[in-house]
Amino acid sequence: MSTEKSETKLRTEVTPFQLQSTTQYIEEQNIMGKKSKKKSKKQSKSKKSKKTVEDTVAKAA
Repeated sequence: MSTEKSETKLRTEVTPFQLQSTTQYIEEQNIMGKKSKKKSKKQSKSKKSKKTVEDTVAKAA
């Protein structure tokens, strides 16, 4: 019985390296998410500005 408990404990222990690699992965995913959001915002802003230019040209004509 005691050997089973010790084996389980060894298998479930998390090493600092595993934690570090996990946090690094999460940070990379967050960074990539932020970059893609920024791109989409820039694209939507440029589309909006194009629409306003077209609108002003149409109004002037």
